[in-house]
Amino acid sequence: FKAIPTALTWAVAGLGFIGAGFALNTQIYRVVGLCFMACLAMKVLFVDLADATQMQRIISMVLTGIAFLAGSYCYVWFKKMNEDRMRTSSD
Repeated sequence: FKAIPTALTWAVAGLGFIGAGFALNTQIYRVVGLCFMACLAMKVLFVDLADATQMQRIISMVLTGIAFLAGSYCYVWFKKMNEDRMRTSSD
């Protein structure tokens, strides 16, 4: 787990881009943030867990799944909230 600072940096950068995309209503920032998160997931699952025990892999997969579900729920919620805000401001 020496790579936690790198993974944490990528996660903060990805979430920062996604947040900026919603705040500025710019899709490209959200896409860049999602790409950061996808690269992070691949790195964690294939590089960081290469030397992990079976129990560590199971726990990591479960936590990764929960994180993806929570993240996708938040993304959809923010997207809907942003669309509603744009709709009410144009009326």
